[in-house]
Amino acid sequence: MSLPKLTGTGRLLTDPRKSLTKLQNPMCSVLLLFQGWRKDDDGKWVEGDSVAVDAVAFEEVARALAGFSKGDNVEVVDATVTGVEVWNDKPRLKIRVKDIVPGRGRDEVGTKSREAVSA
Repeated sequence: MSLPKLTGTGRLLTDPRKSLTKLQNPMCSVLLLFQGWRKDDDGKWVEGDSVAVDAVAFEEVARALAGFSKGDNVEVVDATVTGVEVWNDKPRLKIRVKDIVPGRGRDEVGTKSREAVSA
């Protein structure tokens, strides 16, 4: 059985926490907020439910993720969901990030995501 996958754009709620594994390989963890979008009764896109995600990355992806800051948008590609917990009565996913799209700024991804969804 394969684990669920997650791909999307999340906003960093914390600065990246950089550390090393026991074998001294780079590791980085962040808290991301993924905002859902849905169509209202008039057919316009409006914000839907959001979900907080504890993300961890290793090696090259950890190095890239460490370059982001709180408030930046990160486009996560091919992350594996490794668990779910409830925090403040809301689900909170735990994921292992396998890749991110580098070089995206604080506003660029969010604007492009909304334009792509509404097209």
